Amino acid sequence: IALAAVTVRYPGQQAPVLDSVDLVLPVHAITVLTGPSGAGKSTLADVLGGLLVPDAGCIAIDGQPLDAALSRAWRARVTYVQQVPVLFSGTVRENLLRAAPQADEAAMRRALEQAAAGFVLAMPQGLDTPVGDGERLLSGGELQRVVLARALLGEPDLLILDEAASALDRVNEAAIAEAVGALRSR
Repeated sequence: IALAAVTVRYPGQQAPVLDSVDLVLPVHAITVLTGPSGAGKSTLADVLGGLLVPDAGCIAIDGQPLDAALSRAWRARVTYVQQVPVLFSGTVRENLLRAAPQADEAAMRRALEQAAAGFVLAMPQGLDTPVGDGERLLSGGELQRVVLARALLGEPDLLILDEAASALDRVNEAAIAEAVGALRSR
């Protein structure tokens, strides 16, 4: 993924939130963006994921400019895990299948383990544990790990984690970092 002189302005703001950004993200790389709140990290993630069209500059995927024709296909290959985890009403299984409707139970179990969410399998209802819309069976950190498992199950070409480990303890944060590191080859 390559950005060349990418600029993004928001209405009502004088200064651009991204100003002539040049960036190359090689295949199989893990890139960490850090900076203060308001520095443009989430905006950059939105540009990389094809959700936001820059006001100026160019983004290219494998050397092809991300134009309107390619943008829709690219967005289907990107998974974005937000800071605030969102699960839909239903079960863990139903939430996982939203990312990969044809996934079998072995693939779901593997994704849960990769996301340090294997605790789901030890729950009385396992994959059929109800979550979302008012269900309070999972803590914030547990929700984040199930959302990450859903993201991993979809096998995206680009996985964007926007502070997705913010509610995790150090042990689970380290487990997720190891799991994400293992994805480099894919």
